[in-house]
Amino acid sequence: MSDSLLWLHPDCLSARNPALQKYPEQPALFVFDEEEIEAEAWSLKRIQFLYECLLEIPTEIRRGNVAEEIVRTALEAGARKVVTVESVNPRFAVHKKAIETRIPVEVVPAEPFVDFRGHLDLKRFSRYWKRVEPVVFNS
Repeated sequence: MSDSLLWLHPDCLSARNPALQKYPEQPALFVFDEEEIEAEAWSLKRIQFLYECLLEIPTEIRRGNVAEEIVRTALEAGARKVVTVESVNPRFAVHKKAIETRIPVEVVPAEPFVDFRGHLDLKRFSRYWKRVEPVVFNS
């Protein structure tokens, strides 16, 4: 029986994920969001990149409806809460709200990669990087 289930999502796929650091002995789950993959037309390269990142993290990997998979796994494991890292992705808020109807969710703050004010195109990493690179390297 686990006290918590760690919910990993694409915005913080690192072994230094704050939730993993705070609860290193708890099981973790990543769910490929089939609805988002289809709606946002994710490329195979993006999916492969995420998968390769996940291979470096101790986590179970599934696909389907994120909230349903997280809740089902947490309840099956006897977890009393779900722990995750904050995200600016609008779908994160939707999933979190759905999960919270069944089990409490603790959101751990994330260390921002970059302090950027303004609009960011999060669909393509290259467009995102073009906007934040000068801030990252103070140029």
